[in-house]
Amino acid sequence: MRQFSCRGELIPYLGASHYFGIDARLALLEVGYAREIEPAGLAGRFPRANCTATSDFDLSGFGVRFDYGIAQSVFTHMPIGRLDDCLRAIGRISTLVAAFMRRSSWSTKPW
Repeated sequence: MRQFSCRGELIPYLGASHYFGIDARLALLEVGYAREIEPAGLAGRFPRANCTATSDFDLSGFGVRFDYGIAQSVFTHMPIGRLDDCLRAIGRISTLVAAFMRRSSWSTKPW
């Protein structure tokens, strides 16, 4: 499965090179990669080329179709007008089923 997100917790559980990440700010990606991915020894599973900066949610440069994506806190931090742009861009490279969860749904109860 190919997954995109910029959170590294899932990298050890996915196939090598099956993890991708984007952010609008290249500097944040570079710092995160240097502080989290490399020290954790995950660079072999998550090559730097699988993480890129894009302000228009363009994932086509990766050259793959994604099985699913995780957008942690993305929608709560973007202008509402960009939500449509984001979902349309994702729809061009993926067949995603969406589940929206709000913080109050995160509890100690099993899912």
